[in-house]
Amino acid sequence: MDHAKPGKNLADVQEINRSLVLNTLRENPNCSRSYIARCTGLRQTTITKIVNDFIDWGIVVETEFLRNARGRRSIGLRLNSDRYRVICLRLLRTNILAGLHDISGKEYLSLRESLDVSQGANAAIDTMIRVIHQLKREAGDAYILGIGLGLPGPYLKQEGVITVMADFPGWEDHAIQTRLEQEFGPIVFTEHDAYANGLAEWWFGRQRQSERVLLSLSMEEGLGAGLIVDGKIYYGKQGVAGEIGHISIDYNGIPCPCGSRGCLRNYCSDTAVVRLARTKRKDFPASCLNDIENLQLPQIIDAALQGDELAVSLVCDAATHLGYGLVSVIYMYNPGLIILSRQFSAAGELFLDTVRQVLSDRLPPAISGAVRIAFSSITKDPVLMGIVALVTDSVFMSPSGLVEMKQQG
Repeated sequence: MDHAKPGKNLADVQEINRSLVLNTLRENPNCSRSYIARCTGLRQTTITKIVNDFIDWGIVVETEFLRNARGRRSIGLRLNSDRYRVICLRLLRTNILAGLHDISGKEYLSLRESLDVSQGANAAIDTMIRVIHQLKREAGDAYILGIGLGLPGPYLKQEGVITVMADFPGWEDHAIQTRLEQEFGPIVFTEHDAYANGLAEWWFGRQRQSERVLLSLSMEEGLGAGLIVDGKIYYGKQGVAGEIGHISIDYNGIPCPCGSRGCLRNYCSDTAVVRLARTKRKDFPASCLNDIENLQLPQIIDAALQGDELAVSLVCDAATHLGYGLVSVIYMYNPGLIILSRQFSAAGELFLDTVRQVLSDRLPPAISGAVRIAFSSITKDPVLMGIVALVTDSVFMSPSGLVEMKQQG
C-alpha cells in the first residue's frame, strides 16, 4: 500500500517561513532584511511582510543602520528579547536551582531552594510549583514563553519519568511533566539536564555552532552527555542516548545504583572524586587533604596544582577514566567537539592533557586528531541556559503562538 506524504497548506508554509526568519535572527543578532533573505532563500517581499508583522506584534525591533561590503546602509533587526521570559528550573539531589531569563539568556533573577530527601519526591515537586509561582509573579507584565525543567537521568522523556536518581529514590512513581501541566497548562517543557547542557553550549557557548556534531559532558553529581547534531538534541528511542555515565568500564567494578557495576560515573564525576578522596586519604598521611574537614572538588584540584601526591593521582585518575569512556563515545557518535563541564576546569591542562593522552593511545591518529576537547566557557548554570534554548526552540517552531500571546496580552 502506498502511503501518501502529508501536504502543506498555505498556513503551514507561512508558519515555516516565520520560523526560518525568527531562527535566523536568533543566530545572527542585528542583521538586515537582505541578509535574512540570503540565509533563508525566501523572497525579499516575503521577508518584508514577515518582518513587518513581527515588528507590529512587538516580536522584532529595528536597530541602528548597518553597512554592507559595498558601503550601502540598511536597517538592522533584532529579536525583542526583553519582552519575553522563560522560567527555568533544575532539579538536583539536594536542592532546586531556578531562574528567570529572557530569550537572549539574560538572567533577571536566580533562586536556590533546599530539598529534604527524607520528605520524598512529592514534596520536591510541591517546592517546584511554589518556586514557579514566585517567578511568575516576579515576571510582572512580561510574557512567559514557557516553563522548563532540567532533570537528572536516566530520564524517559515520553513517559516524563526519572528511572533512577542516586541517593533520592521514589521519582520513578511520578510523571513530573504531567503534574506541572496540571498546575500551569501546556507551556511546561522537561529535559534531561545533560541534553539541556548541550543546547546551552550550542547557543551560548564560546565554541557555539563551530561543529555539526557537538558532545557536551556534565560531570557533577553524575555523568551525562548531550549530543547536539545541527542544533538538535539526539535522543535515541527512549531519550537515554546520552547516559554515558552508565557505560561500564569494569564489569567487576564499583556497584552503581542503576544495577550495574563499574559505571563511568563512579570514577570521574565531581561526587565520585570527592568520595574516592575521602576513602583514600587515610592511606596518604602526608597529604594536605587530611587537614580539610568538608572536602570538596575545588580543594582537591588546588592541592593537585600544588603537587600533592594524592590529589594529583585523583585528578589524573578521573581524567584517565573519562578518556576510557570517551573512546567508546567517539566510536559511537563521532563528535567533532567535546565540551567538558567546568567542574574540573581549574585543573586545566593537567586534566585535559591526560584525557587527550588516553584518546591518542587508544584511537587511530586520524580519529583522535579530528576531535577537539575543551572546557565550557559558560559562566551561568548551563542547564538553566539550556532550558532557555529548549523553550525558545519549541516556541520558534510555531511562531503563531507568539502572535496569540500578543493578542491575548
